[in-house]
Amino acid sequence: MVTTAKLDPAAAIPTERFVEAFVAKLVGKGWKSIAPQDPRTRKALASVVGLFDRAIEDFEEQGVPWKQVVPWVRIANNLRPSPMGGIENWEFQLRSAQGFLTRVSNPSYEIVDLAIAPSTAKFELEKLTEAQRTLIDEACNLFFKESGSADRP
Repeated sequence: MVTTAKLDPAAAIPTERFVEAFVAKLVGKGWKSIAPQDPRTRKALASVVGLFDRAIEDFEEQGVPWKQVVPWVRIANNLRPSPMGGIENWEFQLRSAQGFLTRVSNPSYEIVDLAIAPSTAKFELEKLTEAQRTLIDEACNLFFKESGSADRP
């Protein structure tokens, strides 16, 4: 089980920005694309939502003010898989990033190309606070582990 001890409640960012930073981290690790319909990828993306859910539980147990927890709830709900296990919310966010971060070549979303240069990805990550970088690192490390890819595509 992944620990949320390193996560700071102040690290929450809007869902769109989280997805941008997530994509930037993938690109920084050499990823060129992801396959949202692949069962391992679906499991890995769902596990990222699980990280948010565990952080929310931990923050509540620690007595973190609800005002600081709400952004985490929003991100989790905006990315949460459907009851049938589909990842439409992730697909929507990736499609929303199209033109800047991603390229979806077909309407079935079999492959989402990560369309930013590594230098741009690095720049995007440098704009984050240390706490936000920790959040992205933890989310991506969990994604890599659950997708069976270590940290490589």
